[in-house]
Amino acid sequence: SITDVYCDMTTHKSSDPNDANYWDGQGFKEGKATLFHVSNASPWNTSYQSTPSANCTFQGNLLAGSAVVWIKDGTKITLRGFGAMRDYAKNSDSYRMTWSDITQIDIEEGITHIGNYAFIDKASLTSVNIPASVTSIGMGAFQNNQALATVTFAQNSRLTIIGEDAFKDCHTTDFTITIPESLETIGDNAFNYCRLTNITIPSSVKTIGYHAFYDCTNLTSV
Repeated sequence: SITDVYCDMTTHKSSDPNDANYWDGQGFKEGKATLFHVSNASPWNTSYQSTPSANCTFQGNLLAGSAVVWIKDGTKITLRGFGAMRDYAKNSDSYRMTWSDITQIDIEEGITHIGNYAFIDKASLTSVNIPASVTSIGMGAFQNNQALATVTFAQNSRLTIIGEDAFKDCHTTDFTITIPESLETIGDNAFNYCRLTNITIPSSVKTIGYHAFYDCTNLTSV
């Protein structure tokens, strides 16, 4: 059952999460969970409590900006919303969720950017599903996920950028990824020290960064 919901909104009308305008200004209705954490100009507001329920929905006309909700259900996270995720700091960021037991991440259609360092150091993470709407994966987004085995992109993916260090140090022995035909840029160290055995780089790729596949010692076919 859903235990936590995090909402990351870049714009809203009110600074008070208890004020209806905080949500209504975005045309957003919050999901109900044991804890509902709010992030915008300040760290997560863990004092804001709500009644447990099993839904998290968007309603009304969404205004300009972006809103991303993180829904935790057991060891799975679902990201739901629209627009770009927040970019996070690498070593310390009070905005980034800290769940350490995550095994699966499902990102839903509508999200366009996976934030810098959003999922760094998730030791238990084994699979990620990325929708067609995502056009960029930020710096270090999945760095040092040493159990990550499968990254799946939706059909007709519009991904154009895999950022610097995005999958660096994802060195489980069965790590697999199929790069979408839309990709244009592979950043520096993007797959550094990944135990890929083979990789197909589509003709759409224009730039491969420095050490993008450095120390991929199991790589036998490109």
